Amino acid sequence: MRIAHRQLTTALALSLICAAPRAADAACAEMSQAGASYTVCDYDARKTSIRLFLRDARGETYGAFSRLADDLSSKGQSLIFAMNAGMYGEDFSPVGLYVEAGKMSHAANTANGAGNFHLKPNGVFWIDGARAGVTETGRFLRSGVRAAYATQSGPMLLVGGRINPHIQWNVGEVPQWRRGLRRACRALRHL
Repeated sequence: MRIAHRQLTTALALSLICAAPRAADAACAEMSQAGASYTVCDYDARKTSIRLFLRDARGETYGAFSRLADDLSSKGQSLIFAMNAGMYGEDFSPVGLYVEAGKMSHAANTANGAGNFHLKPNGVFWIDGARAGVTETGRFLRSGVRAAYATQSGPMLLVGGRINPHIQWNVGEVPQWRRGLRRACRALRHL
């Protein structure tokens, strides 16, 4: 997949983390349905937090989940689950909105342009205490939510529970991805 202006989505620059005193507080399970495999993780927001991390206390990009896990461990916390989030430039700086621990280090990017990030609608994953969501960028900005953590990415795969019609699929991918996304939508409605 090509991203305009050599922007990178990277698992090494930013992590979506559940950090808690004990890993047992979060449960992840491998599941499969109709030949597709999924890892599903549940967490209790009263016991576990989801946070975004980009740089350590020295201002250096974490660069690897193991560095983040070591850093959290030194503070008496455990890394339970990590994944990439948002879109970043070659220097690992956010391309869109990025908020960490209530501090915005990059404003939302609502510009039009080429590439995945600018394919509308794009959205913001946000966390505010025990509340979290994925909201279309313009709607998020109008909402007045003061997120403790937020990252902007694009395009949104699902909009209003339906597959984003603007996403361009490679030949042969459409049926498989649409079936998988439809199953995910049905599963999310039952949560």
